[in-house]
Amino acid sequence: MKMTPQANDVMCGRGADARNHVGNKRFRMQISLHCEAYAKASKSEKTKITRMIVDSVARDSGRFLKKDPTSGEWYEIDDRSSREKTGQSLREMT
Repeated sequence: MKMTPQANDVMCGRGADARNHVGNKRFRMQISLHCEAYAKASKSEKTKITRMIVDSVARDSGRFLKKDPTSGEWYEIDDRSSREKTGQSLREMT
């Protein structure tokens, strides 16, 4: 199934397209709101914060999408990869 990034989606990847996408801006805002708590949190609390952010994206009908480098098609990444991306974003902000 061919996917097109929508406003609430988080586009995984680098570059201006991902950086300027409205869903990524919302995602970064959530990251910035939680990065201080994440930095002070225990491992189990960090997992909860990460899960809360991923769930928030999903509640807003958002998906975490990645572009296949060969076909150029967007696809939805799995839940574990979404949490890993979120955790990495939280670590980079602290």
